[in-house]
Amino acid sequence: MAEAPSSEHNPFLHPAYREAWLRNFRPQGKAVLFRGFQGISFYRRLGPLFLSTGNRLTAGNSYTLAHAPADRTLRKKVLLVFDVPEWERPAPPKGFPLRCRVSTPYPGYIAELGGYADAETFMRKVIRPKSRRGITRARKRLEIAFDVDYRVRFGQAETQKDIDQTLEDLQLLLQKRAQGHSSSHPFLDADNFRVIREAVPEMIQEGKAVLMVVEANGEPAAIGLFYLHGRRLVSAIPAFDPDYALFNPGHVLTQWALEWSYSQGLEALDFSKGHYDYKARWATRKYAFQYHVWYDPRSVRATALGGALHLAFRVYGKLRQWGINTWYHRFKGIGSPGKEQPPPRLQLLAQELSGSASPDLSEKEIRKLRPALFQYAYHYQQPVSGLSLYKTEGAKPEYYIDGRQATCRVQFKA
Repeated sequence: MAEAPSSEHNPFLHPAYREAWLRNFRPQGKAVLFRGFQGISFYRRLGPLFLSTGNRLTAGNSYTLAHAPADRTLRKKVLLVFDVPEWERPAPPKGFPLRCRVSTPYPGYIAELGGYADAETFMRKVIRPKSRRGITRARKRLEIAFDVDYRVRFGQAETQKDIDQTLEDLQLLLQKRAQGHSSSHPFLDADNFRVIREAVPEMIQEGKAVLMVVEANGEPAAIGLFYLHGRRLVSAIPAFDPDYALFNPGHVLTQWALEWSYSQGLEALDFSKGHYDYKARWATRKYAFQYHVWYDPRSVRATALGGALHLAFRVYGKLRQWGINTWYHRFKGIGSPGKEQPPPRLQLLAQELSGSASPDLSEKEIRKLRPALFQYAYHYQQPVSGLSLYKTEGAKPEYYIDGRQATCRVQFKA
């Protein structure tokens, strides 16, 4: 994907995003602007080192360079720009006073939509047949099992209340998905997510951000936060309810985002930084996500600091390639509350339910049986609304699901 630098479209330079980030992470500081760097702002980290605002909570930065040979504010400085897609790397004008070292700690993935007439054609040409059949089957069964709505929060008509509620649902899905998992997500951090809650409503109303919701029987099965960067839809925070895992709600959300991108005349669905199998499955190509370290070559201190940062990021990128980051996040998640429960099993009954089985279940029991209900609905392709729950009396009650095709006993694994 060849694009000119597009800093004027960069959602992470939007005043709402920049100011929200500064309020939460640099409350005593202000954004610093350098004349030679157009379309991007910085904050002082320490001594001569300045970092791009947003730090690593961005999903793609862009900026341009201006002719500034006499700009004394750049003397002896080191400027670090995070998260720059390879096509956004600016060419320095002649006589630019700083030099740049580039590292690639992350890969990025992008689905380029040009050359495919619509989402259906894209999937037929890009997604492997076995995967495509699985995605199609899961979405069809989701729509059989539930009353599914595909909602989008985008544009001036969206109210602050509705956006806030959807963001709260997104945060709850992230937290639920993390329970019992020995991994971490940057937006599980309350301070990080506060930036989203403060910045995104205004960005949605101005057409710079989008919230997509896959609703099943009125509750969110999957939610994705996306940003619009020029003609690209950039995926920032996808999340889904693990109770719906059999229905592949993450793929359903991605397929819908693809369809919406075509309906809006966009050129690409950008999955942004980091490797995940689903990104590789949907992407048409992989690209380099870069860190740019700009330094004053006339300063020994700035040159040494710039070289050290570049080396550290190169080592960091190698460690990620070797999977060290996965073990690190698992270690960070060791102390997380909750324990992931193994999915229940359904045992088909050869006889009718006994008369002692009662439909009187508590709310707690119904919540516990949700994954089993969804499992039944998936395998027997029956609406959840048409299923009945029963239990036997006693100290250790047994639970049953009754539908028009079969009656199954629910077995919970120890």
